[in-house]
Amino acid sequence: GAVRAVQGAVVAARNGGYEDAMAVAYSVLTNLAEGCADGRKQFAASSEDVALLLSLFDDTSTLSAEGRSAAANLLLALCSAEPSRQAMVRAGCRRSLEAIASWDTEVLAARAKQALRELA
Repeated sequence: GAVRAVQGAVVAARNGGYEDAMAVAYSVLTNLAEGCADGRKQFAASSEDVALLLSLFDDTSTLSAEGRSAAANLLLALCSAEPSRQAMVRAGCRRSLEAIASWDTEVLAARAKQALRELA
């Protein structure tokens, strides 16, 4: 569906070095994740999709602040509510949340710390 198509766009943008397109694709995915439980359910539909998202997030260190923020917002949306939360936890999202919690961006760091408290 739509989630898988936009995930494909993120991968293509990353592989092609199109950082602006990657940030836009992350923003679209975040809207799908934040918009409704059905959107989050699509993200968690398969362990491969969840693993892909986490691997994409792990590869954000070379992105601009905007790109990193877009990726972090997606991760936070998926880790903060069901039905995607448990799939993200099983896939190891805590490590990614801990990384965001150490960023200089106060708002994202605070949201990541809150998400970690909720997962404890």
